[in-house]
Amino acid sequence: MMTAFIIAVRGTVAQAALLGLAATVSHTAVVWVVALLGLHFASRYDAAFAEPYFQVASAVLILAIASWMLWRTWRQQRSLRVAAQQHRHDDGDHHSHRDAHLLAHAEEPVDESLSSSLFRSTCPVTGQPDYADVFIRYRGPRIDRAGLLRYLVSFRRHAAFHEACVERIFVDIANRCRPERLSVYARFMRRGGIDINPFRSNFEHASPDNIRTQRQ
Repeated sequence: MMTAFIIAVRGTVAQAALLGLAATVSHTAVVWVVALLGLHFASRYDAAFAEPYFQVASAVLILAIASWMLWRTWRQQRSLRVAAQQHRHDDGDHHSHRDAHLLAHAEEPVDESLSSSLFRSTCPVTGQPDYADVFIRYRGPRIDRAGLLRYLVSFRRHAAFHEACVERIFVDIANRCRPERLSVYARFMRRGGIDINPFRSNFEHASPDNIRTQRQ
């Protein structure tokens, strides 16, 4: 269970070690406390008499935890359905959470490469954040860097899979800034130990070299 939790939150090795140490210490402490209490009260109470009450208490505790987990899962699924309905719209919808209107450009033609480590979207299935380093290479009218950064940051309110995010960035930049050449490459934090690095280009046929970033 602890392993699944660390993978789900994309924890580091240090966090996994700290979690294991905390679980070991807490479990050991609980065992010692229960043992000492048992020794203290053993001479005063009949174990056979108290056992049914402990069984009832355990059953109530298990049912309470199961009910809480079911309620929490139901609430999370409902939130995800609501979020999916809010994000289900056409690409040209002006109410889009992807603020494409932030993209601006000058007439001066350039050939440059831009990157940002501030990109974050939301997984449409789990609702967890997805972090990525985004690399943009283009030739054409100069893109306003401040506007591009604000546009990428606006994805924090957007729920979509990795590939869909890169496709959306490519389409928005192509439509708004009209570059002659454009490539969008994103290296997302690894999920379950698997690299997910979508690449979209209208002039490059092969994706960049598979070199992991510091975040990965």
